[in-house]
Amino acid sequence: MKTLKLAALMIGLAAGFNLIFGCYSSPLNPHYNYDTSVWRLIANSWIDGSVPYRDLFDHKGPFLFLLHALPLIVTDAKWGFFALMTVNLGASLFLLFLIGRQLADRTRLIWLGLGSFLLVAFSTFELGGTNEEFSLPYQILPIYFLVKNWRSQRLEPSALQGILMGICFGLIAMIRLNNAVPNCAVVGAMGIAMLLERRWRGIGRLAWSFLLGAAVAVVPFVVYFYAVGALGEFWFSYIISNLTYMDAQHLTASELLKNLIRFLPILSALTLALYRISDRRWLTMPTLFALIYLALCLGVYAFRAAVPHYFCVILPAVFLVGTLWSQVVGFVRSVAFRRAALILFWGIVVLSFGAKLDWAFRSTLWLNFVSKTDCRYAPPAFLSEVSKYRFLPENENDILSQLDREIAPESRNSVYCYEMDVISSKFFVQAGICPVGRYFYGQSSTHFSPEFYSQACAEFVRVRPEIIVSGYRDVDFDGYDKKVLKSSAGYDFFVHKLR
Repeated sequence: MKTLKLAALMIGLAAGFNLIFGCYSSPLNPHYNYDTSVWRLIANSWIDGSVPYRDLFDHKGPFLFLLHALPLIVTDAKWGFFALMTVNLGASLFLLFLIGRQLADRTRLIWLGLGSFLLVAFSTFELGGTNEEFSLPYQILPIYFLVKNWRSQRLEPSALQGILMGICFGLIAMIRLNNAVPNCAVVGAMGIAMLLERRWRGIGRLAWSFLLGAAVAVVPFVVYFYAVGALGEFWFSYIISNLTYMDAQHLTASELLKNLIRFLPILSALTLALYRISDRRWLTMPTLFALIYLALCLGVYAFRAAVPHYFCVILPAVFLVGTLWSQVVGFVRSVAFRRAALILFWGIVVLSFGAKLDWAFRSTLWLNFVSKTDCRYAPPAFLSEVSKYRFLPENENDILSQLDREIAPESRNSVYCYEMDVISSKFFVQAGICPVGRYFYGQSSTHFSPEFYSQACAEFVRVRPEIIVSGYRDVDFDGYDKKVLKSSAGYDFFVHKLR
């Protein structure tokens, strides 16, 4: 299959996937997810002249805001965001297919790998537009270089490959640093393999080219924030707050077990497959890559909160396992046993992501085809009927519209959200309002540092907005009149107007 035809096919596959299963990435749904609303709001404000971190806070990297700004330069319609996500996923699928060509002896195994990738992606993409989705092409390109060099019996990467791998790492670092786990596994495997063969010149070339590429990606952002006087805010928001956010996440024993069940089968199967194609040698680039990949995933992610989109980090491994499935069970001659192993293994994978798949299926198809205005659902009672979902009668976006209608035109430049967590970002995007405060969501979140909370409180006192929109907690503000907007979902929203 020629390259252009393959690229067009992968873009078409990505478009169909995002259209039907993309949830908020789909143009069928006119609204945006909570997180994507934050990034869209910051990106739009950046285009209008504000500065990320200094004027609006978030703890993700600036390259993510830049990506969200690209379609906004052309249009603010939903199809622009859909096109961005389709190109991103299409590029990932294209690179995966190229990797499959290097590894699989049959094309159907490549399609098995892509099908496995999309199956797990369906549950881990969550509501669409996550930062992990944006990281995928930059995770997969270095894996392609590793596989291509190994197949060509080339131990040392070229300087161009090193630069491109550094750029990929730097761009992911400017999205969210821990998304670079596969990149670190690739570079680590290349470095150790060359070290074992005493390829000192190759190690030196990889070091300088990788650092040069990373600098090409990172330095422009650092220079920009220094030039606009926001380097300190960038450091606090992206580095300090991100580390605090990660450190604040704690797991129960059952959650840890679920994480291990989701990580270990896929990454162990990957290690076995790459070990077998490496002539059963542990100290080769592919096997070293699998071992480092496994160790980093467990070290960085397994002991963190089991948020669905965190598991996007194993999507490249899911593809590789599907593509190399004949190697995973290659030591068995019985065709019946191989088929049984295929069903058993992917049954374990599906079951381990079972709740996530069920949730993704219901929320995605419901939001895109039934209730485009974002009707929320939740399991009744408790876990005894976890599979029997009931849809709440409350329409979240309609409530946000009610809040919007309560704000007079002359007050729209002085609106502050309090105690609405990330739903405040959806409110601002839906209402077309730029928040007056830097800390426009999660003011009392325990995931951030005490310094974050103190700065948010000080900002509120300084700003003294004309309108305060709050939710979930019934609070009063001195000097403000409160109006309650009743919700049939069991919580209320409040509009506070300055007297």
